[in-house]
Amino acid sequence: LVRKHRLDPGPGWEALPPPEAAERVLRAAQARGVELVELKQLQAETVRQCTRLLRAHPGTRLRFKHVRGGGGKGQRVISAVDQAAQAVFEVLAETRTLEPGGDKNFLIELNQEGTRHNEIQLLGNGDWCIALGGRDCSLQMHEQKLLEVSITAEGLEREAEVFRERGMLAQARTLQKDLATLLEMESEAERFGAAVALDSASTFESIVTRTGHYFMEMNTRIQVEHRVTEMVVALRFTNPADPGESFRCESLVEAMLWVAVHGKALPRPERISRHGSGTEVRINATDDALRPHGGGMVLDWTPAIEGEIRDDQGIGIRNPDTGIFMPYQLAGAYDSNAALVVSHGESRRENFERLAEILRRMEVRGEDIMINRAFHLGLLHWMLGAEPMVKPSTGFVRDYLAAVGALKVAGREVDLDGFWEALAAREAVRDPAARGLLAEKITLILRPLRRLYRHPHLMAGWLAPRAPRRWEIERERVAWRQNPLRVLEQLYRYLRLERQPDVSPEETIWDSDQALLERGLAFYDELRARLQRPELPWTDLAEMLAGATPPKGFNRALWNSVRAAHNGHQLGLSLLTLPIHTGREAGFYGLRVGADLGPIVPVLFRGPIRSEEFRVALAPPPPTGDDRILAWTGGTFYARPGLGQPPFIREGERFEAGRILGLLEVMKMFNPIRAPFDGRIVRALVGDGGVIVQKGQPLFEVEPDVPVAAENADPLEARRRSKIPALLKRI
Repeated sequence: LVRKHRLDPGPGWEALPPPEAAERVLRAAQARGVELVELKQLQAETVRQCTRLLRAHPGTRLRFKHVRGGGGKGQRVISAVDQAAQAVFEVLAETRTLEPGGDKNFLIELNQEGTRHNEIQLLGNGDWCIALGGRDCSLQMHEQKLLEVSITAEGLEREAEVFRERGMLAQARTLQKDLATLLEMESEAERFGAAVALDSASTFESIVTRTGHYFMEMNTRIQVEHRVTEMVVALRFTNPADPGESFRCESLVEAMLWVAVHGKALPRPERISRHGSGTEVRINATDDALRPHGGGMVLDWTPAIEGEIRDDQGIGIRNPDTGIFMPYQLAGAYDSNAALVVSHGESRRENFERLAEILRRMEVRGEDIMINRAFHLGLLHWMLGAEPMVKPSTGFVRDYLAAVGALKVAGREVDLDGFWEALAAREAVRDPAARGLLAEKITLILRPLRRLYRHPHLMAGWLAPRAPRRWEIERERVAWRQNPLRVLEQLYRYLRLERQPDVSPEETIWDSDQALLERGLAFYDELRARLQRPELPWTDLAEMLAGATPPKGFNRALWNSVRAAHNGHQLGLSLLTLPIHTGREAGFYGLRVGADLGPIVPVLFRGPIRSEEFRVALAPPPPTGDDRILAWTGGTFYARPGLGQPPFIREGERFEAGRILGLLEVMKMFNPIRAPFDGRIVRALVGDGGVIVQKGQPLFEVEPDVPVAAENADPLEARRRSKIPALLKRI
């Protein structure tokens, strides 16, 4: 090969061991743009290696990881040999190494399942190296982090003590074990940093299993999640010659600057605890299924509120003269991350609650904009309800999305208007005045329910069990633990539909509905005051109102009037139980946290296949007709795998369902465009040199083997109507 291609592997290469000699030859070929190993050869060898590995490790999945990848790019996980060849192609395409001379080296690893991703923040000056606590980065999708939360010895000890005080000894033991693991990782990280004379900030990354932890890599740079550590740890540098002289440093970037300027003259700092917990969420341009969504224009973004640190890459900068927001395009050619939102709290719970409030009040408006704010808000509320100290694996988000997708699927069969009419008809039979009263309440009750059913991520957060409990499910019926009118008020606030000044009527409660709500709440406040029991629980008050015997201080006539008013205020609120029943039908409540603080995921939501089925429901692609195949989002379309490569398919060529017809690059990730059915390409509608396309843009004109029948909506409508009588009996 060296003689054939006139390569220069450097002096003495022939005397090197074969692996090193081969590496020299490959590098020389890459420098010249010469292809030594064809894609088909690489795929064939990969199939052989995967066959051997899967035979030796049955039931294991394999991970392909390109040596020049990162941030999730250039990785694929396979579970069967027949997936290997395609995965090789996707790894090389995503790292842009398909062309001749591209570095096609990648690793084949046994994929560790059910692991967590923890990392230790380090700072060193070449002599000393200090660990600054850890971060749990397990909540991720497409190998990219979504939420990072601090891990410190002080925080774990404090939370373990809280569990012990609550009598939850298994959870306390779990956190004590986590504490031991953290201290081991910090010790290993410091020794590692000292051994290589680390002279800046770095991150020691590990994967953590139930039985141990494994070093993964060292990132020798600052990482975007470094602020999580800054929320919980500060540094005090003290002059060795004068212990009374010191300064405090709360920024890792500033600390890097001190190291760069003073080097080994800088004394080892002392760690100082700041807040009990720090968290960062990544606001990404993704749809509800967390697929990248590029091309939209941001026209307004509410400013950061108190307690929020937002690194938005300058998107939120306003014109200094007018204060007007400057439009910003989230181009599909870059990473999906639009902003990092950081906050803190004295406990993990307080931290999550503050972060949830930040996201609740955040609004991003624009043209064709999709961001994952609702996903984060729903997930935070789920964790607050289930257990803030939950320990998700790196695969949890995939399963969680399946559970949210199941809510979407179950919600499709709920006809809110049909239920409202059926309820009105039922109540009118009992009392003719009910229909008129319900007519006054229709927007008060149905507006927030419509929004909840439109946004499954928000429904997931609403259905999460919170303290104090709003409801319980008893024998397939909902038992209210709080006044349903108060629950409705909470729902308006959760959806940010509460009264707000200078806000469009579409985004706030209407004045007439606000008056109805306030009148009802004032009635119950006055009733408790008249009973001289302001803290009377709702369950006791409801039981009292169900009885005809007047309590002390009320005569029978007055008590009958009070009960009638109570029935009027509660009329129609039974529809608030519909989302609760939807969660039950979807199996959503099976998603919970075990005594070991690990998520318990029902079989229904586990695994990539079921997950994909439900995720499609969260963000269905544009409808593909029987004559065209469309782009499911904006991005860059490639008709061929690389320069000099033949196109995936040519005009006039036949295809089978599932065949790759092209690639859509969105936010650094390559997504194959697959044929939805068997057929023939009539005409390619876009070029093949990397063409920017819009969501819904036709890519191919096709001729299917069997005409595609339009989906018939009648069966769905029939199912929706058939559910009303049975469910109405439960409410």
